[in-house]
Amino acid sequence: MEGDPNTQGIDKGIPIDTNVPQKNEYDTLDETICDTLSRDLYRICHKCQYVLIPRFSVDKKKELQNWDLWGPLLICISMCIVITAKTQSTDPDAEHTTSTAFITLFGFIFFGGIFISLNAQFLGVPLGICQAGCLLGYCVFPFLIAAIVDFFIQNYAAFIRLIIIGVAIIWACLSSVGFISSIAIPGKKFVIL
Repeated sequence: MEGDPNTQGIDKGIPIDTNVPQKNEYDTLDETICDTLSRDLYRICHKCQYVLIPRFSVDKKKELQNWDLWGPLLICISMCIVITAKTQSTDPDAEHTTSTAFITLFGFIFFGGIFISLNAQFLGVPLGICQAGCLLGYCVFPFLIAAIVDFFIQNYAAFIRLIIIGVAIIWACLSSVGFISSIAIPGKKFVIL
């Protein structure tokens, strides 16, 4: 037994399975920072693709279970930068808008995630607070695109800007419906939404 490589441990009687692969998806401590950042950016872009092209499929349930908070954080920070730049370009004396924009948007995502999570829990759908925050954060992505477009066309008619915001609202709602409907109980879909 002493020379057998399949037995190790304190008493040399515990068999170790040598067919188990040494590296798995979650073993990322020895990878480089570039590999980690590129993997995370790829996942963020992949989830933004689900928001950009609202498809009602089973894949959304899998994507909702693989939640992360990096994407919503980047979307919130980007949106705050765009809103702050737009506000400062139209009103140079508005110094407090930077912190107000970030606090308002971050609070909207955080408390909205809590509200969606509690609503889903009351209706029997297993949706955690971080999952709901991830969902809400990614579904704000159409508003980021609308804010960027609005930044560049701010001198045009308010009617055009209103249409862009309306399209962003419909787009974000369709994206969130796709995510929520993939995990909702069939009889309670409309109550959760």
